[in-house]
Amino acid sequence: MQNTYSANVFEAFAHTGHTNMSDFSVPYVIWGIDGNLRFRAMPAGTLFATTDHCGAAKILNPQVDPQYLAYVLERTKHLYGFDRGLRASLINMKNVEVSIPIDENGDYDLQAQQQLATAFTFMNVMRRELQQKHQRIAGLTITADLSEGYSFRLVKVSDAYDIVRGSGKYTKTYAQGHRGDYPLYSGNTSQEFASIDSFDYDVPCLSWAIDGLAGYMMVHRNVFSATNHRGILMPKLTDIDIDYAKFVLEPVFRRAKKGRLGDNGENEYTSLPPFMIKDLQFEVPVDTEGGFDLAVQKEIASKYLTIEQYKREVLEKLTTLITQKVEL
Repeated sequence: MQNTYSANVFEAFAHTGHTNMSDFSVPYVIWGIDGNLRFRAMPAGTLFATTDHCGAAKILNPQVDPQYLAYVLERTKHLYGFDRGLRASLINMKNVEVSIPIDENGDYDLQAQQQLATAFTFMNVMRRELQQKHQRIAGLTITADLSEGYSFRLVKVSDAYDIVRGSGKYTKTYAQGHRGDYPLYSGNTSQEFASIDSFDYDVPCLSWAIDGLAGYMMVHRNVFSATNHRGILMPKLTDIDIDYAKFVLEPVFRRAKKGRLGDNGENEYTSLPPFMIKDLQFEVPVDTEGGFDLAVQKEIASKYLTIEQYKREVLEKLTTLITQKVEL
């Protein structure tokens, strides 16, 4: 039995007792024709099979290292514009050219290729570790111990905010037909879903992701719209600071989410629809007379914002390292 590979060349599509390949005395490089284009070296003697969604390049010259070829193809694929729109078909791959080190005699330098392949492997391991660190830091929810020095009152979310779900009319098709300058947000809290020609909300407010990475929040100070993958908190009260509320509510929302959490928080798909938040409570500082203390809220929020800025700077530096390219 051998592995059969399809569009994903790093996970077997099936295990079969037959193969469409005829010669395993030489190495190959295989790649996914559809989906996410990745390349994988298959050493000589490795039995495998491919579907019509997987390409295989048979290495005829023993002085070409398969691991080096896989890495250099991976690093040059963007030059040919391969993506889901331009398939890396067998015909298109025939036009791909790569650089291979040569020795003083003009022959392929196998040792130099192997050294470069080892360096690329090390860099990829480091890149994966940095990506994992980036993911963990990005997913951190900032909390602070506010038990000393302040007095608080518990407030229900539904007492402080009108809870609204975004509109289901906002789809990719709608956005393409109504292009404009106003942001449309969906479940992603890091960027806009689209820019459209109208807006639904024009007052400062909060919003949260209903599904996906449920519970993560955004502060809105400018006009915007939202799909039904996003919920909106429209303030009922004027003495709750919007930044304070975001930082205090987000961990409350994240604890209330339901759904799938993968290993180390990866591959999360959780849900937090409006009915699940209306009875949630959060703490708001109060003064000596029991009224909401806006000054203290702003003081606490400023500390949160400082930490958030440090977090952004760390993530930016990690992103720079992750995307760093080394030219051959």
